[in-house]
Amino acid sequence: AFMAFRLKKVRLIAGGLLWHLPILNKIQKNLSLMRFSKTTANLLYAGFSLRNALATASEIMNPKYQGAIADIQKKLEQGIGFAEALREHPDLFSGILVSVVATGEKSGQLISVLNQMSEFYEEEIIYSLELLLTVIEPVLLLVVGVVVGLLASSLISPIYRLVGSI
Repeated sequence: AFMAFRLKKVRLIAGGLLWHLPILNKIQKNLSLMRFSKTTANLLYAGFSLRNALATASEIMNPKYQGAIADIQKKLEQGIGFAEALREHPDLFSGILVSVVATGEKSGQLISVLNQMSEFYEEEIIYSLELLLTVIEPVLLLVVGVVVGLLASSLISPIYRLVGSI
């Protein structure tokens, strides 16, 4: 099973499945937005142009975001603002991110705004993971209880039959 995840096609299918599960969808989206924000901010801070920073950030994103980032780059070349280009992909880039990026563009603080958004999404990921663990814990306890019960009954049942036949 672990060897299968080395295949790109298997990873794409598994990643696609994660987008359809409610809590995991939120974690996946926030993780992608955190990576996008942090990488873009760091590259801008290092002196990259916005176009080059987006091209580099696109390489670490999942395929869903790579197409959107390529579209955003085209919009930037046409003279459309960064926030406006993000706004055209509401399913991938949240309204909060778009609004904050618009404010950062106007104030000239895009790098610090993107860093703040990456921290925000990191906190959201932590919260979502804690929620997921809270949901999974009782389910795992129930599964372990059923397995232990089945093991106990499979061990005790033959003993009762043996004692009953004596």
